[in-house]
Amino acid sequence: MKALNFDEQFHVVGLSSPADSGGAAVTSDIVNVGKYHSVDLIVYFGTITGDTITLTVEECDDVTPSNNTAIAFNYRESGATGSSDAFGDRTAATSSGVTVAATDDDHIFLISIDGSELSDGYPYVRVVATPGGSASASEVAIIAVLKPRYAQQAQITAIT
Repeated sequence: MKALNFDEQFHVVGLSSPADSGGAAVTSDIVNVGKYHSVDLIVYFGTITGDTITLTVEECDDVTPSNNTAIAFNYRESGATGSSDAFGDRTAATSSGVTVAATDDDHIFLISIDGSELSDGYPYVRVVATPGGSASASEVAIIAVLKPRYAQQAQITAIT
């Protein structure tokens, strides 16, 4: 039996290009989790200049979004890339999000969202990275890895 390729088991979607925020909030594209079991959101920080950043996840009712609400989530945080490939323990964050320290340069946050735990009528999610008072810049990229209900060569679109 032929083993499934990665792209047949998962659907990878870039939600935010690697960019310097210039001190402004970075809001990812909205991804539709409704047709998938779950999504893992990979938030990769480069250099963080100045203050902390608050990382939140919002559930949305559509791709606009017409309505959105911050939700609680579970995450794991890596050490700095290049010096550590280990992730910390799974940690629960409230709907207020998690604080990314100014010293967390080159850390990856892996956020897991189970589609069945989203509110009725809110099958979409997005990530928001909001700099604190004196944060002047932060480099960040956000990628979604969705687990489809059925393995297939061509995955169902998750952004529209």
